[in-house]
Amino acid sequence: MLEGISTVPDPVVGELGAQLSEEYIRKYEKLGYAPGPDAWSGEAAGGLHVLTPISVIAWSQFPTDVTRFGFA
Repeated sequence: MLEGISTVPDPVVGELGAQLSEEYIRKYEKLGYAPGPDAWSGEAAGGLHVLTPISVIAWSQFPTDVTRFGFA
């Protein structure tokens, strides 16, 4: 489980926008989603968010091996 603060980043343009577009097309084009390189430059940044973690709880055999991480 991950807790944190989610914010909308500054618009993503240029080479990074093209790389994001290529990866989303590779993964989701068959599902009908194929954003262009400028899809991340609108007011909502194309739905992208930056997550700044506050705490994480992880396990593989709950509750015997729970690990907690805190970020300051």
